Amino acid sequence: NGINALMRDYSYCGSTMQRDDSGQSKSNFVNLRSGANLGAWRLRNYSTYSNQQSEGSHGGDDTNTSKFESINTYVQRDVRFLQGGQLTLGEYSTPADVFDSIQFTGAQLASDDQMLPDSMSQFAPTVRGIAKSNAQVTIKQNGYVIYQSNVSPGPFAITDLYPSGNGGDMEVTVTESDGSTTKFNIATSSVPILQREGRFKYNLALGKYRSGNDDTETPNFIQVSNIYGLTARTTVYGGVQYAENYRAANVGVGFDLGSVGAV
Repeated sequence: NGINALMRDYSYCGSTMQRDDSGQSKSNFVNLRSGANLGAWRLRNYSTYSNQQSEGSHGGDDTNTSKFESINTYVQRDVRFLQGGQLTLGEYSTPADVFDSIQFTGAQLASDDQMLPDSMSQFAPTVRGIAKSNAQVTIKQNGYVIYQSNVSPGPFAITDLYPSGNGGDMEVTVTESDGSTTKFNIATSSVPILQREGRFKYNLALGKYRSGNDDTETPNFIQVSNIYGLTARTTVYGGVQYAENYRAANVGVGFDLGSVGAV
């Protein structure tokens, strides 16, 4: 959870433009990101302040316009037993993996890739093979050794690879205890939707649609979306959005086609 704390990050941009005949104009903009941590809960706020001034020459009209906007405020905490989930309450946005991201006011329960170990945070295929004895498995990609481990006799599966990129053949070498070796290649490619085998991503959001445009309708809605690594090379995904006068559904599949690419 980290320590209990108050925090504020800020940035400021200001300028003055001098015009020869019509006076000068001044512009100020402040970006504020504030928060508080208390136990497992995190409070966050994102706000902006802008100020525009215009001073006319020779007694012309002066203007001074200021605007403060709170873009979002929410509280959030981890839900660790749900495969690294985050519970968020308040003004937030949905993820952009199955549907376009939207701003809303309400509640969301969603998985968070940042809570995964680094070795699981990006797609990589599952490497399977059979060892005849206590053997050493070495995996190379793009000319670099990216993995080496010892395995027991029998079938093995390597699921915690750190890939050196989003593509490139993996050369697997199994060195048996008597010095004999077995080599085979695994071609792999990636698209953003692909997940590791057995990885389940989820999102449940419900609340009121939110927009910074005053003339936009703000209906209540619910969204459910899921992504699942079905096999080492196949990921399935789908979701639904439901609101008054609006329905949307999305379903699809991602394939790692090896040397051909990914789709």
